[in-house]
Amino acid sequence: MAKTVKNGKLNIPMVAAAVLLCLTLISIAMMSGFYAKYISTGEGSDEARVAKFEVTQTATCFSEDMEIKASPGEVSQREIKVENKSEVAIRYIIRIENVTGNIPLEFTVDGAEATADGAFVGAMEPNSNETYTMKINWNKTNAQLYIGMVDLVRVTLTAEQID
Repeated sequence: MAKTVKNGKLNIPMVAAAVLLCLTLISIAMMSGFYAKYISTGEGSDEARVAKFEVTQTATCFSEDMEIKASPGEVSQREIKVENKSEVAIRYIIRIENVTGNIPLEFTVDGAEATADGAFVGAMEPNSNETYTMKINWNKTNAQLYIGMVDLVRVTLTAEQID
């Protein structure tokens, strides 16, 4: 049997630790009633659904072997159709690039707003489509310098979700 008394003296650190432990347990039990008044619980839930994003473009100029016969001073036209099959509105950019730059071609797109860098921008509501006319103009100035040359034109459509 172990005794807490050594040579007639109490082990003071052990007694102090036991008293502090008892006081801590009693105060926790007493204070829990006070803390319970300020603690509340709640529940909630939410759902999200990802909207469909689908944009297609078709045009008479999207072909690997399509050839545009152009003459100086003559304007060639091609249709560009942008279709938004998404459930969200989109903003899009049509870029027309003269890749090789052999012939001084000028491009315009009827119905689209031109930006400073030569791109054409637009916006569309969900489930809608728009058709644009791309015009390719070959300036007559110094046309004889470009006889027999071939050029490569790239049309790119970039679409992004607005909302």
